[in-house]
Amino acid sequence: MRLPVLATLTLTIWTAIAAAADAPSQVMSRHLQAVKAGNVDAVMADYASDAVLVAPRDMVTPSGVFAGRNEVRKFFVWLADPARLPGVRSLVGDNDMIAPDVVVLRWTQFKDTPQQFSGRDLFVIRKGKIVFQTINPDK
Repeated sequence: MRLPVLATLTLTIWTAIAAAADAPSQVMSRHLQAVKAGNVDAVMADYASDAVLVAPRDMVTPSGVFAGRNEVRKFFVWLADPARLPGVRSLVGDNDMIAPDVVVLRWTQFKDTPQQFSGRDLFVIRKGKIVFQTINPDK
């Protein structure tokens, strides 16, 4: 008789934890603020330990693939470099939810200037953590 009660209690606790996770829109808002501030620690707080980030080949590394939080961190350290930070800080973007856990971020740096640079990132966010991201600059 105790086992069903324990199972019900465990399920209730896990349901409450899942419900307490930030919604993808909250994660994206916080993520953009942290990226624009160059705050790598705050950026990384939103990534799952097994997150994967895929950037264009040779943008940062030959493969462009960063697997695991420690590797993903290397991308954001690169992005927060003082030479790149002005472009990052100029970023404007909007999010589109294309599935319950998938967000497309359309972004532009240096909008309406000769240096304008834009693209789309796709995020998969589960239980309040980014588990997958692709970075897709426009050509």
